[in-house]
Amino acid sequence: ITEARLAALGSYETLPTGEALIDYWRGRVGGGGRRAIFDALVAAYPNAIDQDELAAAVNLSSAGGTWSTYLSTLRTMELITGKRELRASDELFG
Repeated sequence: ITEARLAALGSYETLPTGEALIDYWRGRVGGGGRRAIFDALVAAYPNAIDQDELAAAVNLSSAGGTWSTYLSTLRTMELITGKRELRASDELFG
């Protein structure tokens, strides 16, 4: 980033790294199903988990609209990747 762009940005807080980054996002994904999905994928990293297996592991139905909403939110936050096989984003561990 150029000095001019950095000045235009103003003050900002950099994201933490390592386990602190995961804790940062844990506090922002919310509770319930979204948090359970996030935690399960973080625990499995770098492995992917099939959607149906993940849903069963977190006591949710992968056929419901709520499941799709949870995944959409986590994808939008760029915390998970994949469609059928899901995994935590590499950026959480970089």
